[in-house]
Amino acid sequence: MASGAGASFSSLPVELQIAIIEELYEPHHMRSDAAWEWPYHRILRCVDQKKPMLLYVASSDQAVSKNAILIGPVCSALKSLRLVSRSLNALCAPLISRELDAHWLDRASHSDFDDSMFENAITFRPEHVRSIRIHTSDSGDGQLWADQLQTMAILLSRCNNVHSIAIYYDYRAASLGELWRQVMATMQAGNVTEFGLYSISIMESNRAAPSRDYGYPSRMSSSLLELFSSKEACKALQSLDLVMAGIAPKTWDAIQVNLPSLRSLTIRRALRSLYLGGYEPFQMHLWGLYRNMTRIQLIYCEPAHADLMVDLVRHFPALEELVWASCGSKRDSPPPLPPDGWSKMDDALCNLRPPLRELHIQHALDWELGILGQIPAVEVIIDNFDEEETTRAFSRTKELYLGMRTLHVLPKDLINSTPEEGQVEDQTEEGIIVLNQTLDAICAERQVTLLRDATVMFECICCSRNVGD
Repeated sequence: MASGAGASFSSLPVELQIAIIEELYEPHHMRSDAAWEWPYHRILRCVDQKKPMLLYVASSDQAVSKNAILIGPVCSALKSLRLVSRSLNALCAPLISRELDAHWLDRASHSDFDDSMFENAITFRPEHVRSIRIHTSDSGDGQLWADQLQTMAILLSRCNNVHSIAIYYDYRAASLGELWRQVMATMQAGNVTEFGLYSISIMESNRAAPSRDYGYPSRMSSSLLELFSSKEACKALQSLDLVMAGIAPKTWDAIQVNLPSLRSLTIRRALRSLYLGGYEPFQMHLWGLYRNMTRIQLIYCEPAHADLMVDLVRHFPALEELVWASCGSKRDSPPPLPPDGWSKMDDALCNLRPPLRELHIQHALDWELGILGQIPAVEVIIDNFDEEETTRAFSRTKELYLGMRTLHVLPKDLINSTPEEGQVEDQTEEGIIVLNQTLDAICAERQVTLLRDATVMFECICCSRNVGD
């Protein structure tokens, strides 16, 4: 059966064969949720029932040592299709090589990795790689760390057609040495459009602010300053993810003005340490125009106060998506809420630009929802465990999130108990009043579709406490 299918497929024109195979291949660009979701092809997940494609280095290339494990995309359809015939294998192999996860581990301490796992492996062709994720781990052994960085640097240098680079690094590492020098060289070639730097300790934590890397806020900051100060390295960059304990003001200044092609910016926790120094990263008059910016995601960034987000959206006319998750600080003093009729003012955001396609808010107080409500948006997602906060905000005024068609909140369960009519209290100048509408009734009155299908992006400290962690 397989043979007949292979013969039938092989009779098609080569161009059509390639088009069909391309449809089976999953996109190899950097995902929008990469700052809080691990890539599937993680070394600890390689031995489950859906273990991804393992690759090996061609025998003629001795650059990558036996401790470098190369993992390609899952692509189960391509894995099966390439076994049908030699011609299909020749067509599928380059696609499987497009996406690469490179890990370093001591095979002797990982008994679940043995030669049998490479029985169906394909020869890795670095010239086919378009997206590479490099996973590093500093064991404390200086020589092994140097060998690891050298191996990964050589591997990256072979991938001369790469356009997406992601580095997962250990917070204990003072620098990435030779690997970082190769990152700079690769990016200065001007072909890299996506770059991400991810602290493993932050990514592995189920809370937004792990404590064990707090003492190392800027170890990678000087390397980033070097990168963002290079016009050659930055000219093509369209997507930037930073998941780290903190960056220095000079590095943030460079991000604000030196990335003219930037379309997507994701910051997780990296701005937190700046708050303590009194540096204000959201002075929008200091930013470049960035007319192509369509997505901004801010996660656990203390200086990203709710009232500053209105001006941020105002500054980027092409912005379509904004994620604001666990930002601000419990020390913030609530500013005055917009007065009644604010949306009719000439300078109101809803009168100056089209609504955002999506506004995603996680862990916001009711007054923060009121401030953020000045941002017009078609789809609004609010991940609050306490729906009372959301109900209170929407009960105060009808001038929230103008242009909204759909509101997504968390499902009803023991954590997110939806208040009934008459159960929600609101503190006003006249005293405590009882609200007489549920969120369902408010949305129905405003002709907004309410869906309880939202999911928490990641667990912050209060969310973990709520679920009994």
